Amino acid sequence: MALYEDYLKLIASGLHRNKAEFINIIQQWDKVVFPGTETSIVASKSSSGDAENEVDKEIERMDDEEESQ
Repeated sequence: MALYEDYLKLIASGLHRNKAEFINIIQQWDKVVFPGTETSIVASKSSSGDAENEVDKEIERMDDEEESQ
């Protein structure tokens, strides 16, 4: 579980910093796991503000979970 949480933090941190390699990971996952959908935190450049907000919310949620443990 700790490894999973570390991995999730790494991805969230990369997305928060708008790193292309992490955005690509999510885009690839979206193609495989959610084909044909138009919703994603990294769906398009035009929605980058929305993506950043979603990533910020996820990082905040993970921080809150850590504090409560």
